[in-house]
Amino acid sequence: MFIITLSDTPNEPGRVLGVLGQSGEGPVCECTLAVRTFAGKSRTLTLRDYALGVEPVCALVVRLLAQVPAEQRPVSVGSVKHASLSVYRGPSIHDSRLVEHLVARCSSVLLDVDVADELDERSATHMAREYRSTFDLLEHAAATLWWPGEAPPALRPLTDVPVHEGDGTGWVLEQDIPAYARRRLLHHLGGFRGPNPYAYFADDWREFLASLGAARLVRP
Repeated sequence: MFIITLSDTPNEPGRVLGVLGQSGEGPVCECTLAVRTFAGKSRTLTLRDYALGVEPVCALVVRLLAQVPAEQRPVSVGSVKHASLSVYRGPSIHDSRLVEHLVARCSSVLLDVDVADELDERSATHMAREYRSTFDLLEHAAATLWWPGEAPPALRPLTDVPVHEGDGTGWVLEQDIPAYARRRLLHHLGGFRGPNPYAYFADDWREFLASLGAARLVRP
């Protein structure tokens, strides 16, 4: 399972925000995050039909936190300048490894965002504004990295990516694969291979989808 920690103070470790699990068959599953609110009570957030592999876990956590009313979000409120979200994989926080780390830093002019996961590291810069809460800052950090606008787009299952057939060969167009899933596919294949520079072989795509289903986590 994944253990999520949140920090709103630079250079200090985050506190445990919740535990995330996934269950389901194939590339579409259900994700559940058990998160603590300001009142100290546990609350379960569920996002069904999550397209496994389409987005990083950090982006999924931001989607789930958006379900919590603003007054119940486990984040500080006010004009904030820093937020970080860390994702650990393991049975407990003491027996786990860091698999994703999202950091957002806001100056008077710019929002700087850094993310690292098991595949690579990315950075982005965006014009800053006044962020009302740690969650607000994280949401805009996620939008800067992965989403084209302020709000997350609808999740599209990877099974919706069209497979084309012709002349005895099947293929999937690179442009039809979500960017993060495309990066994972390249990692799975060990590099690009396909019938042309703009497409992947359908058999490789189906094998990739099957590997995502086999690697799913059990919901806590």
